[in-house]
Parts: sequence; structure tokens; C-alpha cells
Amino acid sequence: MIRNYLTPIAILAFVFLFSGNAYAKEDVLRCALKNKLNEPDIRTEVEIDLDKKILWADGSKYKINLIGERAIKAESENGNVRISIDRFDGFMTLEALSSKFGGYCKKYKKIF
Repeated sequence: MIRNYLTPIAILAFVFLFSGNAYAKEDVLRCALKNKLNEPDIRTEVEIDLDKKILWADGSKYKINLIGERAIKAESENGNVRISIDRFDGFMTLEALSSKFGGYCKKYKKIF
């Protein structure tokens, strides 16, 4: 009798236990970066997947090497490009070789 109920309970337990991973989502940010103060903004789209520790910026893939309370830090595979995003105010810095860009990001949502 107990064995008949054990199978459906075990199945439900598995469903609830692993359903969180099935719905893991990427956060998408829209950022306006500048190299110098008087230059126009450079619009950048950033996708962050904390579960996979991957950050995409304008189609380029970066490995997240720090997920802290205050910041997320990532770098390119060869280490030439480093990205840091403040988790509270959305300030992002992108350092590539001798250039440094900075600006603010907002969470991107569908309009319709």
C-alpha cells in the first residue's frame, strides 16, 4: 500500500527539486557607455547568466569570475577585456587593452 504512493511522491519531489533550473533565466541589461566625457554614448546590450557564469556583451562571450554581493566581474578568454558591473546602481566598466569605458546599465524588458 505504501509502495503505491511512494512512486508519485518521488516523482513530485523530483519535479519540484529540479524545476528551478528549468526556469533559470538570463538578465538582460541595456548600457550606455562612454570612453570620454564629451563623447556620445555607446549603446551596449549585456546578458548575464549567473547559473552558467557567462556574460555576453554585444555578442562577445565572457567568463564570470566573481559573483559578489556588490559586483559581478568577468573577463574574456584571453584576459584582454575585463568587465565589472555594480549590482546596486548598475555602473559598468569595460577595460580593453588601453581603453576604458564606463556608464550605467538598466534592466531591459520587453515593451510589448
